Amino acid sequence: MIILDVVNELRAALATITGLNVPPWGADIAKPPAAVIAMPDSIEFDASYRRGRDTIPDLQLIVIVDYQNSRSGFEAIAPYLDGSGPKSIKALTAAKNAATSWTSCDRARVTSVSIDLPTYKETTVVSATFHLTIIGKGITP
Repeated sequence: MIILDVVNELRAALATITGLNVPPWGADIAKPPAAVIAMPDSIEFDASYRRGRDTIPDLQLIVIVDYQNSRSGFEAIAPYLDGSGPKSIKALTAAKNAATSWTSCDRARVTSVSIDLPTYKETTVVSATFHLTIIGKGITP
């Protein structure tokens, strides 16, 4: 797998969600609602014989939305947390997996999501950190 290709393909898929801003990887500013992909903490190589499979065990995708109060924050983040629907991160990755339409990897699966109220640019926001496992072919030199 080429990590930058995986990130760019995931960014392109996220950009199909109406109203979701998807800044370039490593951007310092993202206007909510936005999806930001973090740099992976680790990559596992050679999961099968002869460079057959590499894995990113926990690629974190963070969705941030404005927080004005508990209710508005929850209502803004909820569609991204849903298991289905036009803004569902889980449904987006599942649809690409089912269609086998990833070109940069074989599979990207949302395994869990955690919610927080961090401060971003001196403003409280609601964030949902989606944990994805990415599996793809190793590259043979």
